[in-house]
Amino acid sequence: MKGDSLTEAIKSIVRRVLEETNVIDFRALYPARVVSVGEDGREVDVSFDDERLKSKTGVKVVPMPGLSIVLKPGTRVLIGWKGGNGEEPPVAHLMWDGNGGVSKLLQKADDECSWDTPLGKFSGELQAAHLLSGSSYNATSAIRGEALGTEGTVTDVSGGDIIATVTCLTDQNPTTGTMFRLTFKKEFKKTPQVLLVDENGAGATYRATTRDVTVSASAALKQATSYRVTMFFVGQPS
Repeated sequence: MKGDSLTEAIKSIVRRVLEETNVIDFRALYPARVVSVGEDGREVDVSFDDERLKSKTGVKVVPMPGLSIVLKPGTRVLIGWKGGNGEEPPVAHLMWDGNGGVSKLLQKADDECSWDTPLGKFSGELQAAHLLSGSSYNATSAIRGEALGTEGTVTDVSGGDIIATVTCLTDQNPTTGTMFRLTFKKEFKKTPQVLLVDENGAGATYRATTRDVTVSASAALKQATSYRVTMFFVGQPS
């Protein structure tokens, strides 16, 4: 019984200490609001709801592994201290209440990232990695082939690694064979499927690799004529 009385007495003392208005329990999480966000989004400045805590700058944001986010000012977060140690730098955990939100989000995975759902919806534009891997193609992105003739040229290349259009101009002595070879800005993991649209009757065919696509003319090309080929690339599952 004496042991129980002593335990209760100690608990009572601890409760009174924790109930002191000026004592901060660094084992707890404290609500705060994001005031401003660093350039890379990794750190935020926050203002606490609890008046006992002063505003903090450069608080590290700690989302789930592989996830990078840039919060908007006004977003609610929970601030905690590693190991309940007030000497440690505070970190911010997400606690969204409808205000603020996320400006940017990037989820990385070393091998694969999948969604298993009967329906997926996107409210904005959808862009694939191959379309984002660099600036748009230009006329130097494709190498002229022998079918255009020695003086033939690739006059324009537009689009990216999803949809690309190549325009060629033959000289006075065109032939059959390779019209051009287009190198992808970013290599595919597997050879992509290609949908080719031959707009000028060149009898265009293609041969694709993970790095490039070569388009050839099966029909004899006409002299001093512009030929336009549009290609749609679809990456295959690994």
